[in-house]
Amino acid sequence: MQLDNSAANTFRKCPLLYFEKYVQRLQRVSLEPTALDFGTRVHTLLAEKYRIRKGESNVELSPEYPHPGLEAEAQAMVAFYNSYYPVDPFDVVDVERTFQVEIRKPEKLDEDKRLHHTYVGKFDAIVRLHDSGQLAVLEHKTERRGSKSNLPEAWASRTQAQLYIHAAQTIYNEPVKGVILNILTRQSPKGQVGCSFRRDDNLLYDQVKLDDDFRDIVWVAEQIEACAQAGFWPAYREACVSQTGWKCDFYDPHLLGWSDELKRVQFKEAEQYLSL
Repeated sequence: MQLDNSAANTFRKCPLLYFEKYVQRLQRVSLEPTALDFGTRVHTLLAEKYRIRKGESNVELSPEYPHPGLEAEAQAMVAFYNSYYPVDPFDVVDVERTFQVEIRKPEKLDEDKRLHHTYVGKFDAIVRLHDSGQLAVLEHKTERRGSKSNLPEAWASRTQAQLYIHAAQTIYNEPVKGVILNILTRQSPKGQVGCSFRRDDNLLYDQVKLDDDFRDIVWVAEQIEACAQAGFWPAYREACVSQTGWKCDFYDPHLLGWSDELKRVQFKEAEQYLSL
């Protein structure tokens, strides 16, 4: 089966949530822009910047985001980012390159094709480092002030970094040093503290970790296939409401039941993230 990082993480969190988002393809309607909307807008602006840096001709600039407050904050963040990094220590090789690579557990490399699964994703950028001449994956991450989700310790334990390195090595057919996390932290909610930036470059290629991550992502793919075959998607009820009181987007229909009006008013068809 085909699996991307976001879908795998959703299934790990709650199989029923995966079913709603990736099988039913439902997305909750939000009247106000979300953190995801902000991150998407900043990613778009950075992609335009790095396409120009790469030397692409006729880079078409995207229209402004319809929410003025979000657009102003995103534009200001990227302007500050450009001032903070007036010169980058790399050349841009590719921008927003989608990929798909076959993955299998290391111990099943010689078994038949039915054991194959495809890992898909999108590199924010592929760069060539000035100091070593090696390729690296550049991944942009926006976060709220005070967030701990992009600490190096958190990323070291995740599967995404090694799988992205493997994908890049497969596509570009040369060694890839690692992943550079390009972290952009938002200003405080009332703007008293401005945005800030940092780059973490200690996510290096590690074959042992990659083998473990292969096993992990293949296990997730096999569990998804088993749920689809059985027609049963178990719910992890501890994730319905967080310790801070946040409710899952599907809390109401899973607790009270679906209705045509609820589905029509509060949900829409999820947008396609990857176009391969």
